[in-house]
Amino acid sequence: MKLNQDKVPSNLDEALVILKEGLTSIDIAVITEPTFDSAMAHFTVGMMIRNEWSMWNEKTILVGWFKENYGIEHADDVSGLILDCLCRDIRGEPRKDKELAKKFIDYWKNV
Repeated sequence: MKLNQDKVPSNLDEALVILKEGLTSIDIAVITEPTFDSAMAHFTVGMMIRNEWSMWNEKTILVGWFKENYGIEHADDVSGLILDCLCRDIRGEPRKDKELAKKFIDYWKNV
């Protein structure tokens, strides 16, 4: 995957467009493997977007958008939701963004 470093998204849909633009045919083949889970990309693509898109700074537009629309702001949660939606979109599956956001919120309530 190649990430266009000149583009920084301000919402989920923009993030997905940018990521899809950088996917190779090999990336798509991996994502569509039945055994592939988006969590497997946490330390690769997930780390790249967390760092490149400054997700550790809760004051960025992207993190603010996720806080306002999903109630999440932790960089791992935001990148996890983005990656899950990316994989589901590539596979032609419905997004489960609200359900995943709720899992993240519930997790932090219990910590």
